[in-house]
Amino acid sequence: MVPHTDFLPQANLPAAIALAARKAGQEEQIFCSGVPLSPDLVLTAAHCVNQFEKRWRESTLFIRTPSLPSQTIEVVHWALHPQYQESMNKKGLDIDLALLKLKEPLKEFPQSTKRMLIIPQARTQTRLWMRGFSPIRLKTSTSWQALQSSETWSKLNFQAELSSEGKYKVRAEQNNAAPCPGDSGAPVWSFEREKATLEGIVVQGNCEKGDAKVVSMNPALAWLESKMHRFSEFQTNRLDELKIYPLRLFGGVRRQF
Repeated sequence: MVPHTDFLPQANLPAAIALAARKAGQEEQIFCSGVPLSPDLVLTAAHCVNQFEKRWRESTLFIRTPSLPSQTIEVVHWALHPQYQESMNKKGLDIDLALLKLKEPLKEFPQSTKRMLIIPQARTQTRLWMRGFSPIRLKTSTSWQALQSSETWSKLNFQAELSSEGKYKVRAEQNNAAPCPGDSGAPVWSFEREKATLEGIVVQGNCEKGDAKVVSMNPALAWLESKMHRFSEFQTNRLDELKIYPLRLFGGVRRQF
């Protein structure tokens, strides 16, 4: 299940990524998805970072890609959008986004992405495509199988604007392709002729009902631009320092950024 290549060859898109965690001596586990905005910066859902902090302490956070399934790149730094709400009883604007800084750049990040990747000011299409790596939706038992699955793409239809939340609602065309846990952070694309538009990021899915919520990009554009500039200023030795004291410094990131 793939987008119509008449619109845009997949090779021109940023590599879809799976977010995984692994403790020493244990098998890795894919628990979220995401999309690179540059060779060393990945956009995902903020609640994925919270999930990692709570469930995988003393673990390594890293990304995997289907194009280079044997390659793992460690996540060394992140920032959560200041309007992200961790509470389950969310009211009002909830920008569930996080920006991840990678230890090294993705080798397969396309040079043409700056020209082809467009982040919209408003949702532009009713027919949308998600690419995520939920082991539940893909019916896989290992991370390797999820990365190699031919069903990572899922066709979605726009349902309704949720402007007060900064999101919109979508529904999968096929029930077995509905966003599931593990698809959080997955990019939602629209395709039109020679243009690919990043319409949002999946932040909530319901496998049984077949619907999901997608956070809109527009409310986060200024924050993303600022954070991407800030992250680009970090040098290698500074990132090594962040690795040494992750809990203290990452806590500071959430307050400072």
